[in-house]
Amino acid sequence: MDLKFEVTGADPVVLTRSGIFLTSLFATNIFKSGAWPVEKLGSQSVLQQCQDWFKQTYEGALTGHKGQIALRKKARQDIVERIQRIVRYLSVMADDSDVAIMVDSKAVILKGKRARKAAKATA
Repeated sequence: MDLKFEVTGADPVVLTRSGIFLTSLFATNIFKSGAWPVEKLGSQSVLQQCQDWFKQTYEGALTGHKGQIALRKKARQDIVERIQRIVRYLSVMADDSDVAIMVDSKAVILKGKRARKAAKATA
């Protein structure tokens, strides 16, 4: 299955999506089981800290301070890269029930293959 996490949009949108993603991830069987590769993808506390850091830097950057804006961009990049690694892992290792949890939460979408239309024959 090919899953996708949407990373486009303003910071508040990505902040919300990443929060929903993590909440849904923590509810999956693959995360709850001992099979979760903590050293590669992060534990619940590590992932939650990344999310909290993004939220804090987002709020700090509302003042327009350039240093805070740079921190916010770095925090966003960090959480998005982590989520994209997790999505690639889930695409390969997750079972149908875990994929359903993620898709039902709207945290990720299934990337479908586009059907090609047959060209009409001109006579």
